[in-house]
Amino acid sequence: TLHKVGVVFPQDRRRVSRQMLTDMNVAQLQVIVNDLHTQIEYLNESLVKFLMERDDLHMSQDSMLVDIEDLTRYLGAKENTLKEDISFNNNLPTTKPKANRIAAPVRK
Repeated sequence: TLHKVGVVFPQDRRRVSRQMLTDMNVAQLQVIVNDLHTQIEYLNESLVKFLMERDDLHMSQDSMLVDIEDLTRYLGAKENTLKEDISFNNNLPTTKPKANRIAAPVRK
């Protein structure tokens, strides 16, 4: 910004002194103000873009968490059903299969 108005600014300094501003004319100050407004506008637009992207990511994350919760409930219910089936099958009386004769015994 200061290069646009012909002011040499040392690399090790980040702030403009009151004396530097006092030594500038109105046109130079106006160039600085306009440049700062442009930078503010650009940064605000970038901020809005990043906030919208963050909101999209939060919505996607929420959707994934709901899917995970649904799957967890489904798998829990399925596991309980399998346990109940195993328990039911273990409590059935066991019967040995009967051998049915296909032919009558042969007498000699």
